[in-house]
Amino acid sequence: MNPASSSPSQTGRDRTPAPATQTSTRTFNPWPVAIVATFVVFISGTIGLIILSAKDRNDLVAADYYEQEIQYQSRLDQLERTAPFSASIAAVYDAAHERLTLSLPPQHAAAGASGEVQLYRPNHSGADQSFPIATSAEGVQYLPATDLPSGLWKVRLHWKVADQEFFADRQVVVRPELRP
Repeated sequence: MNPASSSPSQTGRDRTPAPATQTSTRTFNPWPVAIVATFVVFISGTIGLIILSAKDRNDLVAADYYEQEIQYQSRLDQLERTAPFSASIAAVYDAAHERLTLSLPPQHAAAGASGEVQLYRPNHSGADQSFPIATSAEGVQYLPATDLPSGLWKVRLHWKVADQEFFADRQVVVRPELRP
C-alpha cells in the first residue's frame, strides 16, 4: 500500500476520540450573576439618589441672593467698621418674656441709629421677618418672639449712623422648653 495514496481515514491520524461514557459535571460560573447584580445595584442606587434629590428643597435663602453677593465688599467694609463695637452688640432670646432682646452700641443709639433687623431662618426662607431698628437711648430693643418657630435664627442688624453703615450678624436659638 502506497502511503501517498492512502486516505486519512486509513492512516489513523485524524481519528476522533470516542465519546466519554461518563457524564461531565458542569461548574457554576459566577460572572453572569455578578454582572447582573452589579447593574441592579447601580440602577437601584441611581433611582434612590434621584428620589432623594427630588424631595430635597433647594430654594435660595433669599430671592435676591445674587444681588446680595455682588454687594459683598460693601458688607466687608461694614463689618470692619462694626468690629470695635462688637462687645456691645447682642441678640438674646428671653424665654421668660418670650421676646428677643437686641443691643446696639449706646453711642450709636444716642446718635439716632436707623436701620433694619432681619430675623433669618436658615432652613425655611418663608419664616424670615424684618423690623425697623427702634432702640432706646441705651441701645436696647425688644422684639416679640411668641410667633417664632423653635430652632436656630440668625439676627442680622444693619444700621446707619452719620453716613456710616454698620452690620452685625448674631445667632439665637428659640427653644420651646424654655417657654413658660
